[in-house]
Amino acid sequence: PPLGITPRRPLDNIDAAKPFSLSISQLETYLDCPLKYYFSYVLGIPVPPAPAMLFGTAMHAAVGEILREVCSNQRTLGDVEIEAILNKHWKERNFEDPVQEAKYREKGLQELRQLRDAWKDRPVKLLHQEKSFAIQLGGCPVAGRIDLVYRNELGEVELLDFKTGSPKSQKDADEMRQLTLYAEACRRELGLKAQAISLYNITGQELLHTARSNADLTNLESEIQDTQQRIAAGSFPANPGFMSCRFCAYRAICPRHERRAD
Repeated sequence: PPLGITPRRPLDNIDAAKPFSLSISQLETYLDCPLKYYFSYVLGIPVPPAPAMLFGTAMHAAVGEILREVCSNQRTLGDVEIEAILNKHWKERNFEDPVQEAKYREKGLQELRQLRDAWKDRPVKLLHQEKSFAIQLGGCPVAGRIDLVYRNELGEVELLDFKTGSPKSQKDADEMRQLTLYAEACRRELGLKAQAISLYNITGQELLHTARSNADLTNLESEIQDTQQRIAAGSFPANPGFMSCRFCAYRAICPRHERRAD
């Protein structure tokens, strides 16, 4: 077995009573490094959430509330109200570094005010926010949650995913598995064809338009099917790489990085 930690039998460490499913995050973790998937989703070894994740969680909740008020309720939100919304969703106790927290908080407040200004005059109709779904894809249940579906200025159904942190590129938007899955889930679960598919960088308030083809969906289905089969077979080899290993939360316990005794 690779690195001597693969289960003796397929799915030894997976609860047989719990239906197996994948999310895009789980899929991409396995594709990045199967051993990391094993540590996280099979053994369930907990790691503290990174500051960027804490920031993103708070921002997504605040963005959703602001858009409901600005677009659905057509309210004009002042700076004080924007700050109150951010405060409501901020989880101070999870940030270990107060200086880092203050910087994240200031960044978030500035970006939420910019978001309000960018969306307050857009004649859009919100259809769904934070819409959970579960569909069969590649023979496997796949679950997720769509950030936003709305009718845009042209009357089209537009599917949109928000991104916090470093802005994504047009290439990122064109290749993102998440958007491929969301477009298919929108069709199956909501009965809506996404006539426009977009990625929104909250940093910089940049809207990136993209599109998806049947080939994109077929490729995703193949990746899901192959990944499900490898997981069921208990295949969790390490896939070392400079960047992926450098920032991996499981680096300290990974056999690839164990120091040999002299």
